[in-house]
Amino acid sequence: MVKEATSPALADIEPVREPGAAPPFDDAFLERLGSEVRRLRKQRGLTLDQMVERSGVSAGALSQLERGYGNPELATLVRVAHALGVSAASMLTSSP
Repeated sequence: MVKEATSPALADIEPVREPGAAPPFDDAFLERLGSEVRRLRKQRGLTLDQMVERSGVSAGALSQLERGYGNPELATLVRVAHALGVSAASMLTSSP
């Protein structure tokens, strides 16, 4: 009989971060990111429909992103950033 090696479940593994640091995508972060996306979109005079066309991201996903809901994929953030003419990094580090 072969005994399987036991390993901790992924759910049991804690990510490495500084003591007391907030998770990377907490609600406040997502709200700030959404506010920044909306600010940049409006600054450029773009409607949600125009952003859909430019980014290839659905209107529902863009709306959720701007309202700070969900958990956007990196590819979505890159598409939105490109449509707005900024880097994804600048959107992630901005504080509106």
